[in-house]
Amino acid sequence: MIRSTHTGELNLGGSSPIPCYVLEDGQRVVVASGIQGLLGASKNGHLSRQLARLSNESDRLTLRPVPFISPGGPATGYAAEDIVKILRAYQRAFLNGTLHSQQRPIAMAAMSAIEAFAEVGLRALIDDATGFTKERASDDLTTYFQRVFAERMRAWSVCFDSEWDRLLCKLYGYDYEGRPPRFAAGINHMVYRITFGEEVASELGIRNPSPSHRSNHQHLTDEGRNALSNTISTVKGLIRVSRGPQDFMAKVGVVFKNAPLQLELS
Repeated sequence: MIRSTHTGELNLGGSSPIPCYVLEDGQRVVVASGIQGLLGASKNGHLSRQLARLSNESDRLTLRPVPFISPGGPATGYAAEDIVKILRAYQRAFLNGTLHSQQRPIAMAAMSAIEAFAEVGLRALIDDATGFTKERASDDLTTYFQRVFAERMRAWSVCFDSEWDRLLCKLYGYDYEGRPPRFAAGINHMVYRITFGEEVASELGIRNPSPSHRSNHQHLTDEGRNALSNTISTVKGLIRVSRGPQDFMAKVGVVFKNAPLQLELS
């Protein structure tokens, strides 16, 4: 069995450091429980079982556990490339609207990690190209990742959440099935139009073609996210006091001083 030649810990902002290793053949591996901790997933459940709950995604994932000998004895990890595959699987499932409500916080952490890894990777390449690698602080990239990851996670706090989906289902007389209802995209787009106007809402749709509009806020400034959060809170209140869809749209027209918007369920 192959042995590790170098060992360390990644401090990426999760619940605990992630053990990582470089193997004799040059593979970079991390232990699965560490990634689960970063994403906020239960460490008690096996990673493969958690991934199997991703609708339409588990069949696309080909993960190869890597057994090796660590300083502490036999261990099993996953190649760094496979970790990226896992993160992207959660991202696709979120943008396609196929996640259960309990999986959404994991997906938000996964997407935040993808962005942070991308920024750190470019930063590291520039350091290598310029020779700055030898001069930077030993924890420079780790600290930068933690900051970017935390910023992205804060941005997700204004996302359309499970409470939003439950309210919409109740308003339209549907049972909540743990995922965004099929008609939510129209209401979500309306919220962006109310907050930013048609031109900005349309531009966000071009930048993020996902039909659910659930990650448009990632393209906003802090000021824009605050404005969106305020609109979402107000619309939630209107949903709670509305007697049905028509009453809700009438209240939207009054409160936001627009003519009631006609939305059809597709």
